[in-house]
Amino acid sequence: MVYRKPKVSAQPGPRARNVHPSEQGDDYYYDVDKYWKVADVRGNEVVAVTRTGKQVRLAAEDERLRKARLVERLLHGNRFPSV
Repeated sequence: MVYRKPKVSAQPGPRARNVHPSEQGDDYYYDVDKYWKVADVRGNEVVAVTRTGKQVRLAAEDERLRKARLVERLLHGNRFPSV
C-alpha cells in the first residue's frame, strides 16, 4: 500500500510532492509517498508495517491511503518492507 504522508521542513527532499511554502516563507509543506505492507485489517483499521519494522495504525477510510499500482510495485519494489 502507499500512504501519502504530510510533512513540514525547511528543505523538501527529492521525493517531495505538492510543495507549498508556509505563510512566513521559512518552511515548506509537502507530501511524501511511503511504501508500506499491510499486516492486518481490523474492522475500520489497517495495520501497516514500515521499512524499519514499526507498526502504524490507520483508518481504512483515510484518503491518503491507497493500494499500490503495478508500476509502483515494479519500480519501487525495494521500498516495500519484507514482512
